[in-house]
Amino acid sequence: MSRDGVKRGVYLFEGHNRFAEPIFAAALPVLAIALLMLGSFSRLGLWRQILAAVFLAILLKLTSNVVENTVRGSADLWPLTYLPAALTMVMAALALSWNAYAPRKFIRGVAA
Repeated sequence: MSRDGVKRGVYLFEGHNRFAEPIFAAALPVLAIALLMLGSFSRLGLWRQILAAVFLAILLKLTSNVVENTVRGSADLWPLTYLPAALTMVMAALALSWNAYAPRKFIRGVAA
């Protein structure tokens, strides 16, 4: 507890969150684009990929809120502040690598 009555975890979270939140904000659109790239041509559109991107964005933001409450309660857990950003980057990297190495059924409209 500091002199002003605020827990040390609050200060640590606020300081580290100033670095983690921009990383999260930059990685989230990359994840969404990578998920959209997973879909192939369909007359029904990309609604499944869009729903997956929205669902993951909501889930990751909920993770961010849980981490915030945890770190504010315990100052020793400040590295968790970077967890949502790291999870987002890992998911984006996995989706991009899936896009790069997954076999495609059709190449330029001709069956492969």
